[in-house]
Amino acid sequence: MSETIQVYEGADVFEKHQGVWEALLASSDIPADVTPFYCRPQWMQCWAKQFGHQWRCLLLIVERDGKAIGLLPLALGRGRLGNWKPTMVTWASWPWMDVFEIPAVNHEDREATFRLGLQWILNNLSGYRVMLFRELPTGGSTIRALRAAAKEQKIPMHHMICADSPILDLQEFHRRDQPRRGSDERKLRSKRKKLDGLGEAEFKFFRPTPEEVDSLIAECADVEKESWQCAFGVGFLQGEEPLQFSTSLWKEYSPSADLALATLRLDGRLIAYHWGPCEGNRFLSLNMSYRQEFKNTGPGNLLNNYMVDEGENLGLQFLDASRGTPDGKHFLHDFGCTTRNHAMVVLYPPSLKGKLFFLLRHHFIPTARKILYKPSPWKVLHG
Repeated sequence: MSETIQVYEGADVFEKHQGVWEALLASSDIPADVTPFYCRPQWMQCWAKQFGHQWRCLLLIVERDGKAIGLLPLALGRGRLGNWKPTMVTWASWPWMDVFEIPAVNHEDREATFRLGLQWILNNLSGYRVMLFRELPTGGSTIRALRAAAKEQKIPMHHMICADSPILDLQEFHRRDQPRRGSDERKLRSKRKKLDGLGEAEFKFFRPTPEEVDSLIAECADVEKESWQCAFGVGFLQGEEPLQFSTSLWKEYSPSADLALATLRLDGRLIAYHWGPCEGNRFLSLNMSYRQEFKNTGPGNLLNNYMVDEGENLGLQFLDASRGTPDGKHFLHDFGCTTRNHAMVVLYPPSLKGKLFFLLRHHFIPTARKILYKPSPWKVLHG
């Protein structure tokens, strides 16, 4: 059996090769609890149309005896790694994408795909400082393939947990009929009473139609402008390009009803929302926000609890916080759900410079920080 690699470049490559891509995913062994949504060509197409001009877009397709066995959607450009912004090779659509497994039928094919892809990167790409591959399910096939290839090529590698993504099974939760930790009925009633004192509250969890997209996303962007996310510069809908990207996602997925939106209105005015794409019966939490002026009424908490109560009526079984964080608490943690951990793998070129960057970033600097910021014995003893 002979394995070869085909390389395609340009912002339109994800769309051009959609057929072979979907065929690989249709026969893939990606586990049911790891949604392939962010691995699909439609997601990559929306990203490339909006942000492709900022990156060099690459699609590496590995074939065995002329038949595709796996592919790597990649991007080369400047991205963020902590406080550092180096030129990197990473998954296409980073940092907008999330949980990711290499599209391939099985682990053997996935391992061969990354091994040949890594060899091609090392032999044909230059000018990058790191290779960054995030949102890999820990213990999953892709992270094992990356480790094996890096070890074979003797490449400096760093990996760590980068996300903690809870998943709530609505059927199981309602069958257990257990209390909601941190969201007990007394607190919810108190928040709802405060909200009702300000006007008429209306909750809704639905799948927007294409005709509703422009007006609804404009309302959501207006809410986010008055949120803590915007104040801290992490708004999902702020700025022309992010808003256009989100709008393109809504227009891509609303015709097939693969988009869901929860809204909370007060006297008709939108004060909170929570939206995300849907993969089958799974809602993928992508963006949630509320107007800061209503913070003391708990609009986010009330809306999220409404989603838990009404999700099954929308044909959903799972609420999936696919874009989790390792240190933050998602509202789904209040419901005693399972958690999927994501890891990030950072690979460095096997050159002297690459090895020095690896040692500097992951050994010398962390050690210096521990020494410089070590608390005094007085603080340890007395706080």
